[in-house]
Amino acid sequence: MDNLYILLVVIILVLLGIFWRLGSILQQLENSQSTNNNYNNDHYYQRAELLKKEDEILEKIDDLSYHLKEIASKVEEIEHVASVFGKYKLPNKKEQKELDEFAINEEVFDGIRNAGQKT
Repeated sequence: MDNLYILLVVIILVLLGIFWRLGSILQQLENSQSTNNNYNNDHYYQRAELLKKEDEILEKIDDLSYHLKEIASKVEEIEHVASVFGKYKLPNKKEQKELDEFAINEEVFDGIRNAGQKT
């Protein structure tokens, strides 16, 4: 009988060791799960922040594209006005002098041509 008690004590000690080891493994799994949950929470928070920043950047890009279209429209207006000024601008002093000389030369040649036709 003493052997039976010794065997029961050994089996109880072995079972206690197994339960103690299983409890330790369970604790490690809970710690691992907690760490994993914390990591996932941080990951989702950071991802949400990045998505917010991305949305803000996309809104700014949209605003910039709108402003660029406005600027392009204004540049086209300025180009049109500049082309009208270029086409109909008043001559400067040098150009006016050349135009006057050209007009005088035309009058002289017209006078010479008309003088030859009267005779």
